[in-house]
Amino acid sequence: MSKILITYCTKTGTTKEIGERVALILSRMGIEVDVLALKKVKDFTPYTGVIIGSPIYRMKVLMDLESFVVSRSLPRGKVFGLFFVSYIIKTGRIFWRNYIQKKINQVSSNLSPRITGVFGGKLSWKMPWIANFIFGVPSESPADLRDWTKIDAWSEEVFNAINFKEEDFDYTW
Repeated sequence: MSKILITYCTKTGTTKEIGERVALILSRMGIEVDVLALKKVKDFTPYTGVIIGSPIYRMKVLMDLESFVVSRSLPRGKVFGLFFVSYIIKTGRIFWRNYIQKKINQVSSNLSPRITGVFGGKLSWKMPWIANFIFGVPSESPADLRDWTKIDAWSEEVFNAINFKEEDFDYTW
């Protein structure tokens, strides 16, 4: 049976939580999934595909992800999906949203995923008023901008993007 790896880097645990949610949805659809931090990934051979998640931190993809992409030679054709988590991507000024999208596009062009998702993030602190002003985030914005319905829908799109063959599944139970 085919097996997917969901790997992530995180600062606050939000990206890990989203990766675990994607894994839950995929496993409900009959896909075997492992969820591991980027730093713990040693071998890709047991996996038919890989989904990689990263937060956008200080307006950039985490350095952990960039060094992972550079230092590890991911097997061609194994990257099914990328997802990014950003608090500002949903409500911030268009300038910052475009800047973030440019960074996402740079990483995506290096990996050529079948599918990419960008989700609202979660803050564990209240943004200072000056940061709200600079980034254009309304001061009354909730601390958690994750949309679980959108994440679940993206997980189903990942399932379709995987495009397994019939012989990849063992229907005997």
